[in-house]
Amino acid sequence: TTCESCGNCVSHCPTGALSAKDHKKYRSWEEEKKQYKFGFTEMSAGSFFDACYSGVEEVVKANGDEIVHVEGKADSAYQLGVIEDFISQGCDLVFYNPSDAAASSAAVKALNDAGIPIVNFDSAVSDLSKVNCFVVSDSYSCGQIAGEELIKNHPEGGKVAVLDFPASAAAADRAKGFVDTVT
Repeated sequence: TTCESCGNCVSHCPTGALSAKDHKKYRSWEEEKKQYKFGFTEMSAGSFFDACYSGVEEVVKANGDEIVHVEGKADSAYQLGVIEDFISQGCDLVFYNPSDAAASSAAVKALNDAGIPIVNFDSAVSDLSKVNCFVVSDSYSCGQIAGEELIKNHPEGGKVAVLDFPASAAAADRAKGFVDTVT
């Protein structure tokens, strides 16, 4: 088919499938660029969460968008306030790692009611059917790897204290993987 417009679709879609009359639906370069605003909150500070944020921030800023980052301080009531602030700031999407899975339902409901998509990461919210995406590592395996490294680096053995955070399923799974490996 022959395009009645600019013909730029060929450089974006060599098959020529973008010659439809409602071309703006397919020719995103003709639409007005919208700047997106993202919220990012994690349960607490730490190098793992710093790495998560850094990766998201890099992509967001490369696209010319904005990101608001507020650490949850391991306090679900505080983190609910963070979520409410993201809503009032007009965030288009929120990356959410709950401080306490059992207490996450109020934050998830607020985001759902506001129509804001949720990318839940690392520790699951209380009801995964209410989020748009869940990104998680295999925390049990991470704990096993840590245990294997400890055994490798300290073959003579010794006493180990395991600090756990039961409100986080990911932390509990890592601790279990570690303990199962070293005992």
